[in-house]
Amino acid sequence: MTSSHSRYSRFAILLHWLMAVTIIGLFASGIISHELDRATAKPVIGMHKSFGVTVWLLVWVRLGWRFYHPPPPPLGRGLITRAASLAHGLLYGLMMLVPVAGYIMTATNPFQIPTYLFNVIPLTYLGLPADRALAQLFGTFHEIGAKVLMALVLVHSAGALFHHFILKDDTLRRMIKSSL
Repeated sequence: MTSSHSRYSRFAILLHWLMAVTIIGLFASGIISHELDRATAKPVIGMHKSFGVTVWLLVWVRLGWRFYHPPPPPLGRGLITRAASLAHGLLYGLMMLVPVAGYIMTATNPFQIPTYLFNVIPLTYLGLPADRALAQLFGTFHEIGAKVLMALVLVHSAGALFHHFILKDDTLRRMIKSSL
């Protein structure tokens, strides 16, 4: 049995799973939107942008939470722990950069249409100039970054399953059961 100080709080667990589901949904909606006609894709893209902004905001909440409530120490040592630490750093970095790239791509698109977060709050673009080449550059980064992020999510998930089924430790359990 793992002691309560080696588990995550309910809030940390909620943020983790909320972001996981949202990121997977964002990846799926990004792919699906390319397969739809323009009229059908418009609301899908609008929700994609809304949830992208949400992920960007939530990653800052999550980082703030981690600062004041450090996560429990890793259960292992050595190469696996260093690899997990690197993967977590890359996950956080991409969760911040992929939405920013999407924002800049949208903001610099010469054929920009107004964006409303969740069809309510207007999204401003901070006066970035329309520049097709810049929009394409950031669009490419957004797409590649999203694919790398999804690959890291899969590696992260495989790592949790490896810990659970092969190493038989509490790594996965402590992200499911809280300390509260």
